[in-house]
Amino acid sequence: MRSSLTYPGMSDITIKKAMIAAADITYLVADSTEIGKNALASLGALSFIDYVITDDEIDPKNLELFRENEVGVIITPALMSA
Repeated sequence: MRSSLTYPGMSDITIKKAMIAAADITYLVADSTEIGKNALASLGALSFIDYVITDDEIDPKNLELFRENEVGVIITPALMSA
């Protein structure tokens, strides 16, 4: 299972990395369907983030991966599409 952060585009990857480096606390907001997928550019290790905010449909394996990497997990109810 992948244990790093990826991003779908190269054009602003430098800015994303700088924002992570400058932050005191870093939150990743991701729909559970996007967690565990690979993307084009690498942002670095999971240790770069402090918390992930996701919905309650997160795969238990992914939840465990965050916890093993000492990333706090904030779970919100899944929102249904209108």
